[in-house]
Amino acid sequence: IAQAAEEPGPGEYNTLGVIDREKKKSGVRFGSGNPKTDIEWRMYEAAKTPGPGSYKIDSKYDRPAGGHFNTSNPKGDVEWKIYNSGNIPGPGQYELPTAQSTMKGGKFSKANPK
Repeated sequence: IAQAAEEPGPGEYNTLGVIDREKKKSGVRFGSGNPKTDIEWRMYEAAKTPGPGSYKIDSKYDRPAGGHFNTSNPKGDVEWKIYNSGNIPGPGQYELPTAQSTMKGGKFSKANPK
């Protein structure tokens, strides 16, 4: 009888706690969460992407605002003729080759024909 007083009686203990612990230790578990939709994934990825002006580019790529046009005045045909004429010798500034220096006599073969 003394031992019976130490043991719990019917309905005095919780067996569901033991069963729940056993279920967590082994067996297959399926997730019960709701997966993200395509729109939710796009919103999630877009939140990680930096927006305009949220980053700084190297200063070597900085450009002043606006553009500019070339204001040079290119040479025309007459200006190019005048410019190039400075590189061409004028009359009497060069010597023509003489007729003797350009004319050479013929050569005769010294081979012995067979």
